[in-house]
Amino acid sequence: MKLRPMAIIVALMSVSVWSSTGYAFSNQTLVGTYACSGRGIEVLTPTAGSPVQSDYTYVAIAKYDGGGHESGKLTITFNENSSPPTGFSCTYTQTGTYTVNPDGTGSSTVQGTTVSGPCGNTTEVESFVLDDAIGTSATFIPTSDTTTGGVIDSNVALDTCERQ
Repeated sequence: MKLRPMAIIVALMSVSVWSSTGYAFSNQTLVGTYACSGRGIEVLTPTAGSPVQSDYTYVAIAKYDGGGHESGKLTITFNENSSPPTGFSCTYTQTGTYTVNPDGTGSSTVQGTTVSGPCGNTTEVESFVLDDAIGTSATFIPTSDTTTGGVIDSNVALDTCERQ
């Protein structure tokens, strides 16, 4: 196999940059406006009632300030797995805090205030990983979720956010 000199130079420069900087992640890595989307399955136990399983999809705009604070707006559509299926949508404004660890993982706690729809206010704790050292995208998974209408027993989701 014959390697081209330019390819060798680029490879060596990449290794040199990585080894000289190591992990460069901090709260300042997550800064700017991000377009987010996701889908999942939630099981909600209402304050008075039986558990209900719902598929959902959502879109959101999230703003991260680089100092550990976030805000945004989210619209989510639920499709309850009942017979016949019933669906509804809710819109939230969101505020919260986040922490980025040196290895690019992190956590956030977000409070959602209902703007429209039949959903209650929420608090969600998420774990995430930044997909690159400059924070152009991130992948989130929820770790706990509560709502004023009950407790969300499980929330299986994969959410992605891309810097705009």
